[in-house]
Amino acid sequence: MNELATVNQAELADLAAELGAKSSASNGPRMPMLRINRAFEDADGRELPRGHIFLSGEKPVYATEVKFRPLSHHFQYSKYDAAANKYTCTSRQISDWSEEARDTQGTIRCGKPDGKTMATLSADERSKYRDVKLARLVRGVVSYTGKTIDGEEVTIENQPCLLKLTGQNNFQSGSGDRPYAPFEEQFKRRIPKGYDMWNFEVTLTTKKNKNATGDIVWYTFEYAFDPTSPLPVTQEIFDSVKAVADLVRAENKQVDDAYMSAIRDGIDATEYSFLDDGDLDSDLEDVA
Repeated sequence: MNELATVNQAELADLAAELGAKSSASNGPRMPMLRINRAFEDADGRELPRGHIFLSGEKPVYATEVKFRPLSHHFQYSKYDAAANKYTCTSRQISDWSEEARDTQGTIRCGKPDGKTMATLSADERSKYRDVKLARLVRGVVSYTGKTIDGEEVTIENQPCLLKLTGQNNFQSGSGDRPYAPFEEQFKRRIPKGYDMWNFEVTLTTKKNKNATGDIVWYTFEYAFDPTSPLPVTQEIFDSVKAVADLVRAENKQVDDAYMSAIRDGIDATEYSFLDDGDLDSDLEDVA
């Protein structure tokens, strides 16, 4: 009679990766995105609440205010081919500017020069890198009570999600030459010494912006929190932090593997869908 062996599951998982035994099936649904609604109406022509916050998914729940507890903070470069409608290059997620943003095409920052070099280039030279975008990725858990498009009230509790900040939600023009990053200025830099992001809950709202002539409108996140009221790290939050760390490590490994393959063998433009959330890097909208 054959009996099931008692095995070290971690070792078995490593062997599966080494021996090519892992399933190639999708890992399932990705972490939903916490977004600002920019659309006027849905596919059925029903009016949508513009400027409200919602979680991506089949049945979005909209609210004017949500509670968000950040657990991680990274930057990532990506190159989008509009004609082909796909990402052709994606960098590692870096938490510090001293880290090397290796990418899936065997270059750094999807081929974009660093900030100091970019500042020395002419407008025409800088335009060559217009398709390379920098996003701020903030993962965390969100809680709020809102309504669906059908008017159903729904409460969401500690739902893991991704806040992807692009365009003016990432950087705005500040005083002098210094860019203004709302997430950092309104939250991250105000965290008291000795604490981490996950010790605080942020109230997220949105701000409506218009250009001088009023024909373009866009929305940006606003962050409010009490730096004198830190929260304890519960087992649930600790488990969420570990899960986020595992997720980032796994996605960075995919980039690193592609980076090494590109250096070794050379690759053509490829679609990298594992970080493709369908959210393009523009916060501006036409009013009309």
